[in-house]
Amino acid sequence: MKRLYEGEVLEVGNGAMIRVMAGGVLAVDGAVKIIGSLQYVTPQWQDIDFPIIIRTTGTGIPTLETLQGNMTAPRWQVNDYNVCEGQELIHSYQEGTPLYWHVHLVTNGLEATPAYVRFEIEYTWVNINGTLSANVTLNSGDLEIPANTPNRTMLLMSLGNFTPSGGKIGSHVWSRLKRVASTGAAPSADPFVTMLQAHVKVDTLGSTSIGVK
Repeated sequence: MKRLYEGEVLEVGNGAMIRVMAGGVLAVDGAVKIIGSLQYVTPQWQDIDFPIIIRTTGTGIPTLETLQGNMTAPRWQVNDYNVCEGQELIHSYQEGTPLYWHVHLVTNGLEATPAYVRFEIEYTWVNINGTLSANVTLNSGDLEIPANTPNRTMLLMSLGNFTPSGGKIGSHVWSRLKRVASTGAAPSADPFVTMLQAHVKVDTLGSTSIGVK
């Protein structure tokens, strides 16, 4: 059995390296057994999903329409919005680093010329035992769907980022996504937007206790 102690490093695949933190022991013998905590030598990336769940119909609400086969997804007109489910900053989150908002958009037809969409995201956040931050709204600016992009192509589109000052694991983030009018020509058929997520940096496999990194 190989044992690694505080400060020693192990490669875990795809170039990722983890370091044994203070008071930790890593035992490797077919399976990995951890006593204490491990830290990535170079922070890695992870997604936090803010689910888009359509519960009703009406003005301003994305409509569930056929995406492919028997599967449906929300199709967004200009001024449609969704208050997404709030999420916790995961235990592996590198505290105090930015969250990078993005959507997964699926095209609805083929455009002969470039088409453009634009989104707003309103958000607030809070640490455990803290007070909610002021709500902030980010505007993505025009996001291009290149000419001749095939129908039902999935595109990842960045909306902007924010840094929760003093943000800790267990912090909670709420968001409201809205499609707004673009300056450039909009697609002739409204696209699907299936996911709102935030890219975050992670520097550990988890936390050493429930509420403390």
